[in-house]
Amino acid sequence: MNPPKRSLSSIMSESYAIYFEFFGIILAWIFCGYLITKNISYFAIIFGVIHGSISAYRHVIKK
Repeated sequence: MNPPKRSLSSIMSESYAIYFEFFGIILAWIFCGYLITKNISYFAIIFGVIHGSISAYRHVIKK
């Protein structure tokens, strides 16, 4: 049996949702780091990228 074909708009909407989640996680890490230390640190950016990458990877693997 073949899986049902998905439309281009549904594929694009899932892709955009993953991108927005990824960048939202990074921005949240930067914002929380700024609230705690009162400056933007590389620590928050690096861990935001790692956390966002893991979250996006899990989302892609699930689909």
